[in-house]
Amino acid sequence: MSAKYQRIHPHEILAVQRDLRRRGMRSPSAKQNLVIFRLCCCYGLRSCEVAGLSLRDLTVEGPEPDLFLPKQIVKRKERSRHIPLRLDREIFYDVSRWHRLRRVQGAGPQDPFVCGQKADQFGRRLPATTVQGRWRTA
Repeated sequence: MSAKYQRIHPHEILAVQRDLRRRGMRSPSAKQNLVIFRLCCCYGLRSCEVAGLSLRDLTVEGPEPDLFLPKQIVKRKERSRHIPLRLDREIFYDVSRWHRLRRVQGAGPQDPFVCGQKADQFGRRLPATTVQGRWRTA
């Protein structure tokens, strides 16, 4: 098995989550990195799928919270799909908290779910390579 696809152990996932939560108390970028990590690691989203998400693709209120991956952002143009967010309470909490923060930042439904947080890049969609780099860093 190549180094790119090595298995991640549950204790490593928990350690990364704890570290990102601790850092997230001070930094919006760390909160965003936690969401990127959780979506990729726990739901199996690709970096290009996370980068392509808009706020309208997430339903965080109501009895059936879910994440919608439109056909345009799914790799190799597979069918669009829905991912229920109610499967794991902690992931739902992290994702919904980031969704609320993006709304407080003034983002509308068409705006990107993950975006630049620095002043010169604020609100711009992150390229998939940046999302992938944040995943690797975490």
